[in-house]
Amino acid sequence: MNLPLTHVYAPLLLWTGLGIVLQRWLPPWVPRLLGRSLYWVGIPLVIFSSARRTEFSVAMGIAPAAALTAVLSGLGLGLLILKSAQSTEFQGQNRWSEIPSVKGSVLLTSMLGNAGFVGLASVPLLLEPEFRALPAFYAVTQSALGTYGVGTLVANHYSDRRSPSQWWTQFKKLSTVPALWALAIGLLSHPFALSAPISQVISWATVTVSPCAVVLMGLRLAGLTRWHQFKLAFLPTGIKMLVIPLLIAIALTLLPISNQARLGMVLMAGMPSAFSCLILAEEYNLDRSVASGAIALSTTFLLVMLPFWIWLLG
Repeated sequence: MNLPLTHVYAPLLLWTGLGIVLQRWLPPWVPRLLGRSLYWVGIPLVIFSSARRTEFSVAMGIAPAAALTAVLSGLGLGLLILKSAQSTEFQGQNRWSEIPSVKGSVLLTSMLGNAGFVGLASVPLLLEPEFRALPAFYAVTQSALGTYGVGTLVANHYSDRRSPSQWWTQFKKLSTVPALWALAIGLLSHPFALSAPISQVISWATVTVSPCAVVLMGLRLAGLTRWHQFKLAFLPTGIKMLVIPLLIAIALTLLPISNQARLGMVLMAGMPSAFSCLILAEEYNLDRSVASGAIALSTTFLLVMLPFWIWLLG
């Protein structure tokens, strides 16, 4: 590990706290503008820079497989818990496990992690330089196959606004993901040198994107208000923060890969539930309170689980 853990915690706590404080005074359009700017410009620049420094054969084997495994494992474990809850008295009188909107939110928050913002802002700091592009490949894979693939299919299935042409919508969304284009261009541009102004812009982006992403997380956390089913958030949080990274760690231990690559993938798999879960919940009319609670709870758990995985694998 290159840096002490305090060098990761300090900016996470500082910028998250700043976002929470600023949320009270900033107009509602500011977080959205910041998020869209990071989505369309900031994160793609970071991924482009990482792709240029990484050998294709190394990153494209480990990271996509780990990301897809984490997403599908979260989905499978979530379905297993929902099925188990339906056959027991755990759900109580509310019978939450039979409500489609609740089931959809539980599944989304179990399978989709905040790899694009929190992951890329923290995990590369804990890896050696030659492994720092792996989190970017992981984040791109989860965005393409997780959020815009399996995630929207799950949201559509449990929504009361089902779209019969979902596959075409999925394809259109996937074709416009800027991170995918940045990844492709970065890999294809390996043989070419960049001009000084472009290199300077990319260097500036790699320094500023991480703080902006964490500030955005604070802004979003401060805006979460629907917590009346907060207790249900413990189910997807346990899956997302403990079970999935543990499964990834066991699987990667069986493969002949470096400890740094294994650590990076486990940390990415253990990122808290993504804010895209709440976006999907809003879009498909799923339970917002479960999504909000899981995001807040899993983000808090990150402070405990991050040193645990580093101690176990680092």
